[in-house]
Amino acid sequence: MRAVHVLSTAAIAGALLLGACSRGSEPEQMLASLAPTPQIDPANYVQTAGMSDLFEVEAGKVAGRRARSGEVRSFARMMVKDHTASTRKIRDAVAASNLGIRPPTALDPQHQEKLAELRSAPRAEFDRLYMEGQVEGHQEALKLQQSYGESGGDPNLKAVASQLAPIVQHHLDEAQTILSGLQ
Repeated sequence: MRAVHVLSTAAIAGALLLGACSRGSEPEQMLASLAPTPQIDPANYVQTAGMSDLFEVEAGKVAGRRARSGEVRSFARMMVKDHTASTRKIRDAVAASNLGIRPPTALDPQHQEKLAELRSAPRAEFDRLYMEGQVEGHQEALKLQQSYGESGGDPNLKAVASQLAPIVQHHLDEAQTILSGLQ
């Protein structure tokens, strides 16, 4: 019975490839779509998510002082609180898995530059610039959380990423709403 199943699976894959070829698709593309999604490395996830959290906390502190809109200041406070909690959840998952990975504790040059731009932005433009950055950053963060939640290499971090994805989606929705009101 197992041989029949294997043969059937091979026959289906072959038929799919033949069908794709007859429609002008590349067989490699079809094979790639049948391949399992590679796992995302836990160290890369921790570094990327940690840098995002660190930046969101620092940018939120700047926005708490510089934003003109109460709505933007409120959003900034939420960023500090939620991204501090996110870092804690990731650290706890790393410890539970005994991975020996540490989230970053200092901003990399790219994020330092973004933070410097926020600090030096004209006050009249600050709210819009901050919220544009929030939309962009949360779009990237959502992709990261969703991807790791689906195909991450560590089960504890996958669980955290799956918990964080809806929070990041909420942040993105709020950022888009606030930004649309500023323009």
